[in-house]
Amino acid sequence: MSDSNYDAPSGSVNKNVRTYGTDARAAKEPFVFTLPGSPEFTVTEPDAGTVMDIEEAKTSRQVLKLFLGEDYADLVEFLEPLHPDVLVDLAQDISRHFGLFDTEAAGNRADRRRRDRRRR
Repeated sequence: MSDSNYDAPSGSVNKNVRTYGTDARAAKEPFVFTLPGSPEFTVTEPDAGTVMDIEEAKTSRQVLKLFLGEDYADLVEFLEPLHPDVLVDLAQDISRHFGLFDTEAAGNRADRRRRDRRRR
């Protein structure tokens, strides 16, 4: 690894210390979507704390609640009557849009949950 990958903090003697969070990164564009009969919903890029919560979420419902915040309550009335794949697809698409965790693995977990429900 070359030394050019390191950004030593000012005043630091150790050139191998990496510093994070000092660069001003442009926010990603919001994810805007609709469901049949719904208004537009806008999801803004989550902060690091929310991303950690999203990564720990075990269901698509929890993921959407974290992404949408207070708007989730409005979304539910339009989402609940739809096919369950819409829920999974929406959660995956939002995650993919913001470049978060392995959406393929999340989809596989959702598929596994669907198969388990059918077996019961």
